[in-house]
Amino acid sequence: MIFFAARDFFRNRARRADTPGMTRNDWQRAVADDRGAASVEYVVLLATVSLGVAAAVAALAIPMIERFRWMRALINLPFP
Repeated sequence: MIFFAARDFFRNRARRADTPGMTRNDWQRAVADDRGAASVEYVVLLATVSLGVAAAVAALAIPMIERFRWMRALINLPFP
């Protein structure tokens, strides 16, 4: 979708080579265009959830490692 929008923009730009920069119509079209808003929203949501999960795993990893070491030491004791 983005490729086609960019292709159309540059095709129109080639026809209006005498106009430097973006025209007012270009800006209005760019602001009104919402063809990727849902994808961006999902990416931001996924990144936020992923960071939360990573933080939770990192916070739980240290106590889990300590408990693992304690249990391994307890199992390896020479007497019951």
